[in-house]
Amino acid sequence: MQESARAREALLRFYEAFTAAAPGDMETFERVFTREQDLLIIGTAAHEWVAGRETGTKQWGMEGVGIEPGDPVGWERDGVAWAADRPTFVFGDVRIPIRLLAVLLDEDGALKIANAHFSVGVPDEVAAEKAVEWSRATPAH
Repeated sequence: MQESARAREALLRFYEAFTAAAPGDMETFERVFTREQDLLIIGTAAHEWVAGRETGTKQWGMEGVGIEPGDPVGWERDGVAWAADRPTFVFGDVRIPIRLLAVLLDEDGALKIANAHFSVGVPDEVAAEKAVEWSRATPAH
């Protein structure tokens, strides 16, 4: 395994695409996501579980929501890469610090996201306090 500037750059391209994309903008979707059918994106909310490329294309594009990069890092080996960052979701005056881990595949010389998991860091005390309420939430999958 070695550090990968390509993985870092691919994550930064995703942020740009996510920020610019409107619903139905398949050109940007194709630039950043794998052609593989088993694409999986896990968002920060309980219902945000996007399984499969077809579902991903239907849910792509969130006007008015952007992602500002933190300081992404990446690694790569044998055509598979992974990148991690602490970026910020931005919509209007609201800024939410998040965490992101993405797995990327080399497709025709470009790294594209096959799996991404977004999360919001929650203190353990808050998680313990809210665990019962959150366990009642209906997952999307």
